[in-house]
Amino acid sequence: MQPVGQTQAPAAIAMQSVLASASLATQGFADVQTLHGFVPLSLYFLTVAESGERKSTCDGIAAKAVRDFEEPLVRAHQKDLKAWRQDEAENRKSRKKRKLADWDSVVENDSASEDEMPEEPVSPSILMSDVTLQGVLSLFERGNPSIGLFSDEGGQFFGGYSMKAENKTHAATSLSKLWDGQGFSRVRSGSDPLTLYGRRASSHFMLQPVIAQNILSDRMFKSQGLWSRFLFAWPESRIGQRILESGRALDERAMSALSCFNTRIHQLLETPCPTHADDPLQLVPRPLPLSQGAHDILLAFYNQVELAQQDGQAFAQIRGFASKAAEQAARIAGVLTVFENTNAREVSAGTMSNATVLMDWYLLEAARLLDTGPVSQELRDAQALLEWLQTRWSEANISVRAVANRGPNRFRTPDRARVLIDVLERHNWLARLPGGAQVMGQHANEAWEISLS
Repeated sequence: MQPVGQTQAPAAIAMQSVLASASLATQGFADVQTLHGFVPLSLYFLTVAESGERKSTCDGIAAKAVRDFEEPLVRAHQKDLKAWRQDEAENRKSRKKRKLADWDSVVENDSASEDEMPEEPVSPSILMSDVTLQGVLSLFERGNPSIGLFSDEGGQFFGGYSMKAENKTHAATSLSKLWDGQGFSRVRSGSDPLTLYGRRASSHFMLQPVIAQNILSDRMFKSQGLWSRFLFAWPESRIGQRILESGRALDERAMSALSCFNTRIHQLLETPCPTHADDPLQLVPRPLPLSQGAHDILLAFYNQVELAQQDGQAFAQIRGFASKAAEQAARIAGVLTVFENTNAREVSAGTMSNATVLMDWYLLEAARLLDTGPVSQELRDAQALLEWLQTRWSEANISVRAVANRGPNRFRTPDRARVLIDVLERHNWLARLPGGAQVMGQHANEAWEISLS
């Protein structure tokens, strides 16, 4: 992936931020069909990068429309809440005076007074950055039923109160349930049990590498299935390579695309989502079915990933993540569909094809991070070679000799080139051509076709 625009950040970071904002803006409208029923459009993202990689800048740009939409609503709510609290205090004071004056009539008057009191104003907050699971539940109780857990300091969440040893299992389970679209139940001493349905949350946590190494290897998170619900990106650093070029053409194209994106996010946020007739805080997303073509593509993708989970195959060590790859692809396709058209009747084959290409990339990234761990130089180098092939190499085919002669400097030995080509072939980014092919103007007995997706 090429660097993005003026930020010169790795494209994977920008992709995470853009998809997270799109998921947040669309998740309240529909549940998308998968091979096994309907699921929310909510997506969870985790991005790992050093300080200075401009991950906060990317998230700020991609979520700007959300913050611009949210800010005036929050200001108005703060005024309404202040007025409501003053009215409530006056009401309590009035009831106390009546109670002292006439105890016999107070019961009937108290009941009438409570009925007349307006309900507490609903919080319009959409984004939560300083996140705890307790805060999420409190917001869902009297607030927006569709929120985003976005933090450029994800270590504050994974290292904070919610993830202390005594709370970690409950927090991981709650996050998983929220991703699944299940209801929340809470029981507290001295209060009635509370169950909340129809809530949605998308998330994007950004982490420093040192923190990421610890949490990605956490056995409890793995055993609870939390990481199978996250889409990961840990791109190669671009620090020291971010040279800005002069000229306005690229800036104008980028600004035009960003303006269109922000406009669409704002349109989605100001459009009311479907809610329950008896509870305006309970979302009732409509079903979004797959077209026959989309279903066939998703089925083929599922079968391909399933076979790759066999012992000794590419995804044998990340079976939890790989088992949810088809569902993740459907969620991405649903987000892209509703983002393009709020009232779309179905997911198209073209959109599903794009979603499975994205999931191919996420599978490779998960294999690198969750299988051999973030220190796997082989998979990191394979990812770097893939990006070079897709962005710098001008031919459709590649050979070991071509990589050794023309590839990135650190891969310019036949042995190293062959190892990395084998990795990319196992992950279906290269397809061996029987009998070889023309590469660099000469016939190569061993050649591979490059996937440009």
